[in-house]
Amino acid sequence: MVANSYPPNIQKPLVVLSTSSQLGGAEISLLKNLLLLSEKLQCVLVCKPELESLLREKYKNDLPNALRIFPSLHNLNSDRQINRLAINRLRKIVEQVLNARELRTIVKKFEPASIYVNDTPGILTSKLARLPNARGQSLVHARDDYSLRSVGRLRRLILKWSMNGVTHVIANSSYTLAGVASLVSDRTAIRVIPSIVDEPDAKIFDGTVVPSAKGPSTIGMISRISAQKGQMALLRAFLKIHSQYDARLILIGSPLFGEESEHTKIINFISNNGLSEKVELRSQIDSSQVYQEIAKLDICVHPTTEPEPLGQIVIQYLKMGRATLVSNEGGYLDWVKDGSNAVLCRANDTEDLAVKLANLIEDKNLRKKIGEAAKATGYPSREQIGFDLLEAINEFQKSGKRH
Repeated sequence: MVANSYPPNIQKPLVVLSTSSQLGGAEISLLKNLLLLSEKLQCVLVCKPELESLLREKYKNDLPNALRIFPSLHNLNSDRQINRLAINRLRKIVEQVLNARELRTIVKKFEPASIYVNDTPGILTSKLARLPNARGQSLVHARDDYSLRSVGRLRRLILKWSMNGVTHVIANSSYTLAGVASLVSDRTAIRVIPSIVDEPDAKIFDGTVVPSAKGPSTIGMISRISAQKGQMALLRAFLKIHSQYDARLILIGSPLFGEESEHTKIINFISNNGLSEKVELRSQIDSSQVYQEIAKLDICVHPTTEPEPLGQIVIQYLKMGRATLVSNEGGYLDWVKDGSNAVLCRANDTEDLAVKLANLIEDKNLRKKIGEAAKATGYPSREQIGFDLLEAINEFQKSGKRH
């Protein structure tokens, strides 16, 4: 299917719920979706004032006129200085109740409206907004890891209750689908639609894959810092092999909230093991600069210690035709084939990571072969994803179900 064969315009307004106060990956993906959806239907974004400010600051005149924004959600920030889990949990509960009330008011204003839930906390908010007499219908765009290992028993019980009655789910990968499928009924329509990943500018990447010329091989990882992302695993693997090769390592990213100690651990590891001359640690870059930084790398690594729902940065590595080394679990496995367009290593296995990394450093022909296959991966275009998304919403709104 192509863009000019999009489904017909959808008549019902779509109330889009985003409960985040930060402009993270899910919110950027949401905005890309809204830029497409607003061409075909009326979209009403319900969010927190902080997110609206970030959106208007970042995208300025790019926000579509057909998109109406209601920054009416509450943000009862958890106090980072208060080490009382019970108090912060109570704040989150109160926030959920207040936001459900706000959402209920907006849904009534645009009735008969459908709710498109963009993030996991919004699932509970949407459920509470339906009480006591459930009306309308909800579509959940699942972007998180819903496995028991990730969310725990109590949160899974809450999620299962919140998902009760949801008629349609969009998952961003097969991995996400597997986790969310156990939370909904057999009657729920579920389909996989990956997130939009922009193409690299032709000025940055002309499609030619060339291994590095003379000089050290440049290994890189672009990701927010956390224990789960695997920066420490990569450093330990690099420590095992760095003395044997003319190679350097670049880590780009700032710590996620609550992961400041992991950042400190990385700094100390580099210093204590004499890696300061070979390892460069940079702060987070803007999303518009990612492809520019990837273009400077010979080998791209993403050695997560826990599965990621999609792993957009891996898709960007592939689009740039780079030799890519990733852990053997996560949503990006929908697009990665070991030994073809990427190399897989066992998650949480430093020895295996070191061996696979050494192989890529040693063999420039292997890097080129994998890079050529990477750029030909065939990840769906913006137009194809837009068609699939509109088709899913069209089917969802035509279902006529109420819950």
